Order: sequence, then C-alpha cells, then structure tokens
Amino acid sequence: LRLHLFRDLLLLVLFAVGTLVIANYLLILDVRRDMALNQISQAKGHLREEMRRLLEPVAQQLAIMRDQGLAGDLSREDSLRLTASLMPTMRNLPQVSGLSVTDQAGGQYFLQRDGDEWLIRLRAQGDEGKVTWRRWDLAAPDSESWQETLTYDPLQRDWYQQAVEHVDSDTISWSRPYIFYTRAVPGITASTAWREGDAVLVVALDVTLSTILDTIDSLALGDQGRGFMFRSDGAVYLSQTVQAEQAPDDVSDGRFFSAGSHGGTLAIDAVAAWQRHGRPEQQ
Repeated sequence: LRLHLFRDLLLLVLFAVGTLVIANYLLILDVRRDMALNQISQAKGHLREEMRRLLEPVAQQLAIMRDQGLAGDLSREDSLRLTASLMPTMRNLPQVSGLSVTDQAGGQYFLQRDGDEWLIRLRAQGDEGKVTWRRWDLAAPDSESWQETLTYDPLQRDWYQQAVEHVDSDTISWSRPYIFYTRAVPGITASTAWREGDAVLVVALDVTLSTILDTIDSLALGDQGRGFMFRSDGAVYLSQTVQAEQAPDDVSDGRFFSAGSHGGTLAIDAVAAWQRHGRPEQQ
C-alpha cells in the first residue's frame, strides 16, 4: 500500500512539476512575444519617422519648384544661370542625387551629383539622344564639356508620364524603384508637372535606394532587429551587406528578390507572411 501511495504521490509531484514547467514556458513565450511586438511597433514608428524626414523635404521642394516653374523661374535658356539658382536646393537636400526639367518635346536639363562636383546634361528638343555634358563650376564658366549620343528618351520614363498625367493638379508622383540610366544604380524619382502656355514641363528629383537603405541600416532596432524595404508586389530589396550574406541566387529585376519564390531570408519570410494575411496596412 505504501509503495502504491509513494508511486502515486511521485507521479502527482512529477505531473505538478511538469504542469508548472509548461505553464512557465508558455508564460515566457507570451512575455517574449509581447516584448517582441512592442519592439517591432517601436521600430516601425522610428523607421516611418525617419523615412518621412528623408522623403518629405523632397516632395516639399518639388512643390516649391512647380511654383517657380509657373512663375517662369526655371528657364533653361541659360543653363549655367539655372544651375547657380538650383545649387542651394541641391546642397541642402543631400538625399537628392539628380534634378531634371523636361519639356514635352524631349528637351531636358539635368543636374547630377558627381562626388563633390556637379555635372550638367543638356538635351535639345527633337535631338535623338544627342546630349551635351558640362562640369559645373561657378568660378569657371568655360569648364570642361563634351558631347555624346545616348539611347535615352526622358518622355518614355515612368516618372515623366506619371507627372504629365496629373499636370492639372499639384500632385507629386513617386516612381517605383528602377535603375537610373546615367549612374546605373537603383533609385526612385519624385516628379510634378505644370503648363507653360501650350507646353507641358516636368520637374523631377532622384533619390538613390542606397540613401534610403543607409538610413534604414543606421536605425537601432535591437540585436535581432533588421529593417528592410519591399514593394507592394512583395519584392524585397536588401542592402549589399545582406545580399552578400544571404541573398538567393536568382534575382528579380537585377536587384529585387521575389518573396513568392524564395524563403531563405527573414525579410522575404516576413513579406510572404504579410501577403498571406491579406497585406494589412500599417503592419
């Protein structure tokens, strides 16, 4: 009888201990989950604010430049004078890598950062790819210049067509990420348009994705946290460091990884889960 009682008591103790261990384990999981959700929520808020601080000035400057265009202050007849007037804008928007003013006949003024210097590219109306480059220097108007022919038509770019579509409003359009023609790096372009008599003009500002990714990578997201950027169709863009460490072999668009066909990285798994749950906003 005592042996049976001892055995039953031992089983009862073991059951109780097991129950407590399981309960404690589940409690720890709940606590960790709550902590993780709280950290994720804070990280999202921080990231959203940093992106706003990075891109909102770009949209604001475009609105100002549209007003300048409507007032006739973006004339391209004197490119050096126009460049001098645009320098304060470019110097105070380091996230902007290029600025362009394009008309409906294909004429274009383009200003691009080149390290600590600046390059001007001019395309006359109707010229099929013929452009003139000039290295800008306010102190040396006769600085280096050269000509070349490019397989580039600004009228066929998405940022131009999006802006023209909303020419009668003050809409700021943002392109999807694409490869910049001149620099051959991925980025996005914000643009807006206005009418000048019978003509339509578009002003656009370029922002490289590396600028956005550097901002994301600089955020303190915890030891296990990682920020990333993805498109609405689920394609994930990873920084070069992450690409080197864990990028899949086949790459969509040369830069983006398809979340629908890969599951090897945390970012891709996260986006795939977001898609499975119906792409909820703000989550």
